[in-house]
Amino acid sequence: MTTFSTKQVAIRCIATAMLTVVTLAAFWVFFWPGVRADLGLTPRVCSSDWSQPLDFEDPLAKDEVRQRYESMVALRNSVMSQEQQDSLMRLLHNNVEIYKNMYWLGIPVLKTPSDMWMMQQVLAEVRPDWIVEAGTWQGGSALYFAHVLEGLGLQDSKIITIDIEDMTEEVSKHPLWQERIEFVHGSSTDPEVIAWVKKKVAGKRVLVVLDSVHAAFHVAAEIKAYSSLVSPESYLIVEDTGLDGIPIYPNWEGPTRAVVDFLETDEGGRFEVDSSREAFMITLHPGGWLKRK
Repeated sequence: MTTFSTKQVAIRCIATAMLTVVTLAAFWVFFWPGVRADLGLTPRVCSSDWSQPLDFEDPLAKDEVRQRYESMVALRNSVMSQEQQDSLMRLLHNNVEIYKNMYWLGIPVLKTPSDMWMMQQVLAEVRPDWIVEAGTWQGGSALYFAHVLEGLGLQDSKIITIDIEDMTEEVSKHPLWQERIEFVHGSSTDPEVIAWVKKKVAGKRVLVVLDSVHAAFHVAAEIKAYSSLVSPESYLIVEDTGLDGIPIYPNWEGPTRAVVDFLETDEGGRFEVDSSREAFMITLHPGGWLKRK
């Protein structure tokens, strides 16, 4: 009969517990369809009724998205060919290393200078009371929005920014963050978060920016939740549509899929693609600048 010391028993118990956790986690991720989909491991997109998933591998569905993307880009009336514009977008996305050194007043920000420039033009025209941003990261973009609002003299205008991770320790020290920005630590698609945001901005002039998880089903859910908040002549800006529009990632259903579906709905009919916001040609959001009619 083999005997074990207390230390050996403890080690064996810990090893068994760890193996059990790993096994359950593996089963959860790789065999539970809903979890796989929510984590982006199983492709899932929302159709125009926001509930029935489309076949990710359906070549017709991909062709439709591609055609709609090309039709949106064609609104630019550029002298550049579609192929040239696609190449430019690929170069922009492939140069990802540059984003490791992009800051707004010392705070990391994942934006192109051309998109940030265009955003200040939009804000100057719309003059929103509230900007609702899904996807905070380290807070650089929200801080940028705050500075633009400050520069425009919009003393009462503020920003709500939402993220499931709180990475705002550094930016939250900034006086303008404390004065103008409300950070919501939670999911942008959480019903409680949505209800809170709707109550907060009710009756105000609102602009919405979607820049969190770039899976089509998630973007579609965000659009469904927040598009109705957008005021007439204001914007719903769906970021990083180039990911599956070009496509940058051929086997990814992303923001473009969600935009294409949305524009086919009754609510989507109240919006139009504003190609004038793509004047620089270098934008991460082709077809994603949606203006409320």
